[in-house]
Amino acid sequence: MIISEFCKRNAEQIEEKRDKVDENDMEIFRRLKAGKASLAEIHGSIKTLTRIMSFIYNRKVIVIIELKRSSKKEDMEADCKKALGQIVEKGYALTKP
Repeated sequence: MIISEFCKRNAEQIEEKRDKVDENDMEIFRRLKAGKASLAEIHGSIKTLTRIMSFIYNRKVIVIIELKRSSKKEDMEADCKKALGQIVEKGYALTKP
């Protein structure tokens, strides 16, 4: 998932709880969502987004990046869903659709 897509997908949730998030992080989040972030902001985006999610959920956040060598989008999506299902099944995380 591209960073701006992640931001758009979670924008409503994040904006509702923006009072819990640092103002600078919110400004960066909005630029990431709009696709107007600087190169430095893009490089630090995973750190910024995990910090924002941590404030919103009041829990530690982990990011899992799984790289696959499949050229089929369907295969990659199925693998990610399977991995996420295993994470939830083991109680490591709660997810929202």
